[in-house]
Amino acid sequence: MKNNLNLLVLFGILFAGFGLCCLSIFTQELLDSGRYNEAFQWKTPHYFFLSSGMISVLTGLGLMLRKNWARLPATLLLIFAAAAWTLFAISEIKNVERDGIITIGFTIFLYSASLFGVLFLNNQYVLRSFDHQDPPEEEEDILDWE
Repeated sequence: MKNNLNLLVLFGILFAGFGLCCLSIFTQELLDSGRYNEAFQWKTPHYFFLSSGMISVLTGLGLMLRKNWARLPATLLLIFAAAAWTLFAISEIKNVERDGIITIGFTIFLYSASLFGVLFLNNQYVLRSFDHQDPPEEEEDILDWE
């Protein structure tokens, strides 16, 4: 059985899933503070997970519904993810003496995945699908003799 999901819907699912993951991390922190009868203290990671989660879920829904506004936050989130990883990796260089190769490998993977996403969301075929037009038909090949 085949599904009719295009890559744009799959990207939307990916962004929504990432957003729900960030929101679940924030919720767990919130629940942990209540479990120990402590007042919840807002810290930078809390702002990061809450804002990233909300923006990612909304962006994912926008991509699934093919809303043109969703491309900009999706592109910015991908760039932001690469930048955040870079800052994290630089801050952990002193602690990563033995596992430096793994960090380099993961950095290459994250950069290539981010670049793939940015290029995909801004290519001509995807831009046409946001305008709710039919997908472009194949162009005639020069070597066709008809």
